[in-house]
Amino acid sequence: MKARKRFPTLDTVAAAGFMMPHEKANFDQIQYNYNKYFLPFNWAWALVYNARKEGLIEGDYYVTVISEDIKKFRTGLAWVCNYDWVPLPIIYPTIVCLAVHMYFFVCVMARQYVKGSENDPNMVNH
Repeated sequence: MKARKRFPTLDTVAAAGFMMPHEKANFDQIQYNYNKYFLPFNWAWALVYNARKEGLIEGDYYVTVISEDIKKFRTGLAWVCNYDWVPLPIIYPTIVCLAVHMYFFVCVMARQYVKGSENDPNMVNH
């Protein structure tokens, strides 16, 4: 929420220097119905590909390593977007954990026998 309040639009992101004006223009030109967070990653992969083609990156191994790092970062950002997309109340996981623990506590207590009762498995009946 703090980031969303600080950067409510892409104009504020560009004004803060996280996005160049020409990048924002390219970003705005692309028409897509869903979240476009993945576009800068595609641009990064294109830069890596062009750098390899021009000989700025020496081998395919380095291209693979860089691409994997970009992929890991993109996957992490996708997880962040998913957490933002499906809001869970902060107390919900705690309540679920408490409910599961209480269920097993009640099960343990309910399955015990009182010593000397009819259902006591250790009692020998004559």
